[in-house]
Amino acid sequence: MARVAALLRSYGPKFEIRRAGSLNLRDLRRSPAVLVGEMNNPWTRLVEADMRFRFAWNEASHVVQLQDTQNPGKPLWQVDWNSPYSSLTEDRAIISRVVDPRTEHAVVVLAGCGRDGTAAAGEFVTEKQYLDGLAARAPHGWSRKNMQVVIATDLINGNSGPPRIIATHFW
Repeated sequence: MARVAALLRSYGPKFEIRRAGSLNLRDLRRSPAVLVGEMNNPWTRLVEADMRFRFAWNEASHVVQLQDTQNPGKPLWQVDWNSPYSSLTEDRAIISRVVDPRTEHAVVVLAGCGRDGTAAAGEFVTEKQYLDGLAARAPHGWSRKNMQVVIATDLINGNSGPPRIIATHFW
């Protein structure tokens, strides 16, 4: 969140940082929004619900899957949250930019499965080298399209590596 706040501040517009639980639809209809987090943000889940890439949380088995709705039955990744977080070797995140019909504004979602995925999503959207890599594989006019990017980051001894693109979708 700090990376995104610093980037927004560099552009000069006034912005607010709020917890997801303190937001309502009226708030989100006032201006564009950046939603950070997956499990702790019900707005993220609502925005992602009809998208191609999304996380599916099975609370009974504690398994989280990163699903591609165009390829059901073949998750892009999954993790068992019964395992200690320190044993994970990779985290994933979904970065989405859409005009949400419920708010009529642009919404950017930075949703990692875990904290390192979310941090990698923040790094991805605030560092020119990663955006240049996305632009190189994106279709013409991508900056005006809705999009989703799935990224991964390796976890080594409690530290996350650079984000890398796993999948993209533009519409």
